[in-house]
Amino acid sequence: MKVAVSSENFAQVCGLPSYYPVKLLAVRPVRRMGALSLGPMLGALGMKLIAVEDPEAVARFTSRLPARQESCVHTGTMEWRISRRAFRQMQDKGRRSRWDAMTPKQRSAWARKLNRIRWSKARGGNGKAAA
Repeated sequence: MKVAVSSENFAQVCGLPSYYPVKLLAVRPVRRMGALSLGPMLGALGMKLIAVEDPEAVARFTSRLPARQESCVHTGTMEWRISRRAFRQMQDKGRRSRWDAMTPKQRSAWARKLNRIRWSKARGGNGKAAA
């Protein structure tokens, strides 16, 4: 299908600034197509890009690439382990930042709640004095 549109109308359809597509599609482009302009341009032109492996290009560049160290390759799932010390440091940092972000009124309410919990444990957890 052939549609005759001006460059300004085409830019409007793409959602790009006026005459910007002209700068991208010129014989000697003034601008380069990037992540923001590629999608709208292809959509307005009614085109798709399909990535296909080029065995000849792979053969040309294989000699330039360093060999892969198989010992450094992770396959399957990865497991992260955090030491107790590192986890405590993360907790402390989070606790400090949360405390700094609170208003004095919120801090007071939080301290009251913690004290209630602390004193209920001293009494045995049910609010009565332990025998």
